[in-house]
Amino acid sequence: MIDGIALGAQSAAGVQALRKSREGFTVQLLGSRFVRWFLVLMGRTCPKCGRSVVDTSLRFYAEGKVLCSYCALVAELGSVLLGIGLKSMCDSMNISEDDLKLGLRQNHGLHRLIRAYIQGVAHFGASIPQPPMVPIMAIWSITKRCNLSCPHCCADAEKRRTDEMTFDEACKVVDKLGRAGVVALGITGGEPLCRSDLIQILRYARMRGLILFLATNGTMVSREKALELRDAGVDYVLISLDGASSHTHDKIRDAPGSYDLAVAGIKNCVEAGLYVNVASVATKLNLEELLDVLEVARSLGAKSFQVLDLIEVGRAARLRHLTLSPDERKVLAERLARRWREIVDSGVPFKCSYEWPGFTRVVLEVFDSASKSPFGTVNLPFSPAHVGLARVIREGCIAGSDPYFPFVVGCEAGLYSLYISDRGYVMPCPYLPIRLGDIRTDDIGMIWLQSKVLSEIRNRSRLKGRCSTCKVRDVCGGCRARAFLCLKDHNAHDVGCPF
Repeated sequence: MIDGIALGAQSAAGVQALRKSREGFTVQLLGSRFVRWFLVLMGRTCPKCGRSVVDTSLRFYAEGKVLCSYCALVAELGSVLLGIGLKSMCDSMNISEDDLKLGLRQNHGLHRLIRAYIQGVAHFGASIPQPPMVPIMAIWSITKRCNLSCPHCCADAEKRRTDEMTFDEACKVVDKLGRAGVVALGITGGEPLCRSDLIQILRYARMRGLILFLATNGTMVSREKALELRDAGVDYVLISLDGASSHTHDKIRDAPGSYDLAVAGIKNCVEAGLYVNVASVATKLNLEELLDVLEVARSLGAKSFQVLDLIEVGRAARLRHLTLSPDERKVLAERLARRWREIVDSGVPFKCSYEWPGFTRVVLEVFDSASKSPFGTVNLPFSPAHVGLARVIREGCIAGSDPYFPFVVGCEAGLYSLYISDRGYVMPCPYLPIRLGDIRTDDIGMIWLQSKVLSEIRNRSRLKGRCSTCKVRDVCGGCRARAFLCLKDHNAHDVGCPF
């Protein structure tokens, strides 16, 4: 770690300047033509051991040994190059290389994640933000069926549905994701538990090495079902709770009794040892109650709390009058970030997030002078997209901690995740209705690399309006879905942003 003592710096400003200088050099180094050529070479498969050279290099970096003599020389050289970039990453996030190396030895998910970013530098070049070679997370609406009919459902879920994928088709999707190198699979709906073959699909996905995330309304999660999910390999469960009382939650969801069932589902998942994230959709109906929901989540044993923005797609398109104004969104983000800071300063391990890209900016500002930080020291502009990784690495990396939100990345579309609809259509995110391909017939890796829409979204110099001149443009990016839905242009400014 770079600090004032080691460097003989006279002030925090001096340390920051030195860090930025080294990090800027690292970005230039990783983006050089020779380094990119060498990283491309490392992506090739060894004809003797069958492993990619980047995998062997990461193993040598973490363990100090190479099993294959044929690719040993390139792997050792590669580990030196990777060590420069990974050391700079560790410095910028205030974590030790030993923690990172331990994580690489113990957790295959972290290995795949770092490999994806290394290969991303080889393909895209070094950039801020940095796209990986494949989507880290595939969010898959596995069914449009649901036992509820919530008025604000962005998926427009239905009680009955007959044209969803079969079990065999679902397994083929999982195979494609596994071959592509996707790190995590987020299963959502509708209500995924409406599928009688869900557990079998989850087990198959786990067998393919995918980290598993499940989003559910919680009403169907009995004690037995929670244990089934755990035994099937689910790492993380998101359960919706839109109010701190049954009065608010049941009213918003138009489902009497759903609050008590959701609370029971949360308790069952916690007792089963699952990582539980409680999520609330922010509307004018529950705006003043959301921090109370956070406290309910903590009291129930959840490990994180997440606010979801109401995006006007699906049935939510009819609820424009309940969408937060830009100023309301800013006030909520500031309140949530300040409460998170209080929790962190008290020494309690807990995470808060807000699925609005501007929350990244608010968090960085609120924690700038905090005595403790949820993610260590963050230095703009090199590492803001990785501010959550320090905690994840310390806790044993992705699996068993927080697989869905290891990063605070601003807008995730095209940079972190892709969305797959119940019919197999691939889109940038659940709220951005632009078809990029069909998972049943197209290769998801090729969609990720060759889509013109994704290429435009990643290039934040193409942003228009207020987003184009924002000081945190590269960190945040604005909500591309809201820009498209409101202005019919995915490069337009985010009309919901107050900054």
